[in-house]
Amino acid sequence: GRATGGVFINGRPIRSMAGWLKRNAAYVIQSDDGHYPDLTVREQLTFAAFLGGVASKSMRSAFQAVEQCMADTGLAVKGDVKIGKATGGGLSGGQKRRLSVAMALIRAPS
Repeated sequence: GRATGGVFINGRPIRSMAGWLKRNAAYVIQSDDGHYPDLTVREQLTFAAFLGGVASKSMRSAFQAVEQCMADTGLAVKGDVKIGKATGGGLSGGQKRRLSVAMALIRAPS
């Protein structure tokens, strides 16, 4: 047999929801590959803020968003720590996963 079907969000076809998804959803990477090991947590989040358009509002709002994301994810005390490589040093695996979440949250999805 042949399977058919569709993907819906709140009863609406996903194709009609592209704009909404872009503003309200984010993919969170599950590996450490998306981090730059030589950057600090604060630098990585600042980079993500600039790529996500947060800085288009103002530099101050971008830096405030970075500090808020670090506080919300429990990474504030690690702000000046280099992320490090998988072979050791830097953040733990759990902290790197929280950094991934913070990178998604920096865009302020609802």
